[in-house]
Amino acid sequence: MSGGTPLEAYKKFREALKNGNKEKALQFIFLSEREEYRKDFKDQEMINNYLDMPSAEELKKESEFECSRQALACKKKMEFYYEYEVEGERQEYDMGNGITGVKEPGTYKHSIIFIKNLAGKWQISSL
Repeated sequence: MSGGTPLEAYKKFREALKNGNKEKALQFIFLSEREEYRKDFKDQEMINNYLDMPSAEELKKESEFECSRQALACKKKMEFYYEYEVEGERQEYDMGNGITGVKEPGTYKHSIIFIKNLAGKWQISSL
């Protein structure tokens, strides 16, 4: 499955996830990325994170470009973004493998990348 537009694919992905249909949600993910998201879907907290992302109407288009010749299954890429605020005190947290992450107060930008596949349909490459 895929969408006629990037935002349609995003809406359908979130709708399927909201309805608990993980396999249908995975159909809106670009094939090469599905296994990674399948792993994420085993964790309810990760699912909640995806559902907490903004609606399609809140996303802003960043860029659009043709895929390079090396990309075998990609006709076009499009990047959208949203901004979010982190409030409160600076926090450090354990990211695993001895890596410490830092959460600083401020405004942040997060990108979502879509790929138009060879069938001419849009799918999510990266959330």
